[in-house]
Amino acid sequence: MKTKLTLNVSNSVVKKAKIYAHRQHVSLSKIVEKYLDSISTQLTSGVVSQSPITDELSGILKGVSINYKQIRNQKVQNKYL
Repeated sequence: MKTKLTLNVSNSVVKKAKIYAHRQHVSLSKIVEKYLDSISTQLTSGVVSQSPITDELSGILKGVSINYKQIRNQKVQNKYL
């Protein structure tokens, strides 16, 4: 069952959101519905999610060995030598 929801949102936000929705080939209502569903799921599950980009990038370097000290030392040497 669907329920109508009336929101008061600034014109500039609505314009940008409509452009985004059009580019994503999805309705603005569906974007709002997905967002509200995601935050309500977080509240009930106790799991707090980051932004979508953070979720997407999370774990991307899993299993990759990075020597931060070596990288830092190389940057310092390049800067001062």
